[in-house]
Amino acid sequence: MGCSCFRCSEPDIDFYPVPCTIGSRELCSGCLAVDTLEDQIHAAEAFLASLKAKRRPTRDRINQVHDPFASRLPPEVVSHIFMTFLPEEVCDNYGIVEPDNTATTPLRLGAVCQTWRAIAWSTPQLWTSISIDMYNDNLYVTELVRDWLSRSGQLPLYIRLYREEGISDPPFGPRIELLISAIVAHSNRWVYMDMELPQRIVMRVRCTSPMPLALKTLRLDMPEFDFGQEGEGLLPDEKINLNAIISPTEMVLGRLGRLGPSQIDIEWNNLTRLTAQEVSINECFELLQKAPQMTHCTLDINIERGDFPIPQTVVQYPRLSFLDINYYYFGMEINTFLEWTSFPALETWNHKANEKLPIDHIIAHITRSSCRLKSMKLSHNSKTDDPNELIKLLRATPSLERLTLLRTYNVTDTNYFDPLLNLLSTSTINERGVGREIFLPHLMALDITGCQWTTFSWDYIPRIFGFDRESTMPFLPRESTARSAKPGYLAGAGAPPPLTTWCLS
Repeated sequence: MGCSCFRCSEPDIDFYPVPCTIGSRELCSGCLAVDTLEDQIHAAEAFLASLKAKRRPTRDRINQVHDPFASRLPPEVVSHIFMTFLPEEVCDNYGIVEPDNTATTPLRLGAVCQTWRAIAWSTPQLWTSISIDMYNDNLYVTELVRDWLSRSGQLPLYIRLYREEGISDPPFGPRIELLISAIVAHSNRWVYMDMELPQRIVMRVRCTSPMPLALKTLRLDMPEFDFGQEGEGLLPDEKINLNAIISPTEMVLGRLGRLGPSQIDIEWNNLTRLTAQEVSINECFELLQKAPQMTHCTLDINIERGDFPIPQTVVQYPRLSFLDINYYYFGMEINTFLEWTSFPALETWNHKANEKLPIDHIIAHITRSSCRLKSMKLSHNSKTDDPNELIKLLRATPSLERLTLLRTYNVTDTNYFDPLLNLLSTSTINERGVGREIFLPHLMALDITGCQWTTFSWDYIPRIFGFDRESTMPFLPRESTARSAKPGYLAGAGAPPPLTTWCLS
């Protein structure tokens, strides 16, 4: 079909022919020329499409020729190489939605070429960890999550659900509900679940039917600003419940707002590691009672909450070997905690305070527990601490192998650590084997950090490592001067091991 003329002055608009009205039976010369051009254009477009179809497999062959290893190694080896590309932990940049340029995600492996994609898509180990921004507005996020988790086969899953801080809190809608359903569909394979979400979203993450889960690690953090919303918060008899039987061995509790540990519905008997970042003294006793198998406990005491009764007799916790206490302005409560607890298996004690250290209470606790401490870290922020009190505490812990001291108060009283360094420097055995006092005889690592005005005398340092500036003979016990020296006891009665790690800052 043709037309008599062009009535449009726009040169780039597609031409739509109308019936030719000049000739009775045949097309006019103009319409005939246009029809011929149209036929040639269609043929050229078809030829271009065929060339593009041939270009893709040609590029695939080029990729195979230029590929540094995929075409030269078995797929099993390539899969192992791909697995080393991924991070070991579930973290923010291990997301599936809008990854930044440095994100390490298996989707980037599949974007290289078809060969890489086929290997990556058929390697389930690449898809066992996923970090999802539940409030991302990507319309295809649910489909991406389904495909991602389906590629993981039947392997255990490590999942992190979060919301970026500062993002507005939209109402719960169908998109979030579908996303939760896609995640819950694989709940039988969860071994690590990290939820940093508002409470009302956490309450929606529920398994379809009650069943035991293989979940080993549970992390729960509900941002503080969500608790100011009307209707936010559980009633005293309500619980965070995933509608499943959960018996984790490790749990991390972050910001819980008005919730207490008793409102987290899990089986506590198998819990061995606990980190509680916002608890009260009452809840510390409650957590220790709920988890009798606990071996590692980290407590950040910074609130007053809960009505769990404080015991009036000493309670022994025989399995706890690691204790990390951090608190601000709760010294009296800490003294109560130390007074009514006993940890006979304790080997590591980290104690951070924003005030003067309760030296006498710590010594009484160590004596009562009869524990053999191997590592101690003391961090405090007080200008009134007496260095002799610190030495008194260290004399009560002769089994220490590692000692870390951190004093952050910005004062100009210099040489706070000199009494300790002096005692370490004189705690040696002279060349004739005549014994002096051996202070901290098992110490092998010492790390001291002070504020910017802290000073110390360098004269003590050579003697700590066994060199007497007034004699050509080094003292015997602390003769190690290298970090790489093999830890162990030197020859001689009562000789301590060499101090192999030393740091002053």
